[in-house]
Amino acid sequence: MRGEREIGPWGLNRDMEEAVLLGVCAGLARRFGVGPWAVRILMLALLVLFTGPVLAAYLTAALLLPRRRLIGTTAADEREFWRQASREARFEQEDWT
Repeated sequence: MRGEREIGPWGLNRDMEEAVLLGVCAGLARRFGVGPWAVRILMLALLVLFTGPVLAAYLTAALLLPRRRLIGTTAADEREFWRQASREARFEQEDWT
């Protein structure tokens, strides 16, 4: 299943913990050992200069690169976490109505 691998090709992945949009810049920053904002600023500069190719590369990476999971978690753990969070959100919403 796509997204279940922890490390993608060339050691790249999307880092959803540090993500602003889809985690591509944060994943690149983690892979190359630089700060995520340095990569984001570089991507923004490249986006201004080469809008089409940079946007296409970003979206392709977002679709193809797997998400980085927390150490020790499984896909089932993550599903259970979001299921529980959804239940709690519904419960809080009912309190307000």
